[in-house]
Amino acid sequence: MKIKLSFIVLVISCFLGSLFAQDLTPFRMEGTNIWGFKDASGKVVIPAKYNYVNPFSEGLAMVRVNDRSGYINTKGEMVIEPQFFYAYDFKFGVAIIRDNNMYGAINQKGKIVIPTNFQIIHAFSEGMAAAKKDNKFGFIDTKGKW
Repeated sequence: MKIKLSFIVLVISCFLGSLFAQDLTPFRMEGTNIWGFKDASGKVVIPAKYNYVNPFSEGLAMVRVNDRSGYINTKGEMVIEPQFFYAYDFKFGVAIIRDNNMYGAINQKGKIVIPTNFQIIHAFSEGMAAAKKDNKFGFIDTKGKW
């Protein structure tokens, strides 16, 4: 029994250690405005090559390249090409985007799930967000139901 408990504690510790070791933190290259990501030990995991980055959210991080926003995964692979004037962090499987001073949202594959025809969309909470469209306020869900 004691050996089983020790083994379980060891497995859980290894799992949690590897889970937290994958936390990536944005860093700015000294003397520049170029950004990348380091792991918890300070090792550079994703080299600094972006104009700006947000922390990872739901496995993706918003990155700015040539004044456009896109998303990378934790391996540094561009999974949604930089194409939006601005893009925000993923929450509830969607990210708010802004183009031509209008707001919409995309899913984690980059598909537009809410067209950019809203004057504003606030952050999603519990799957809903306050929004403004045609000068009317209301709520929108992550699938675009207004």
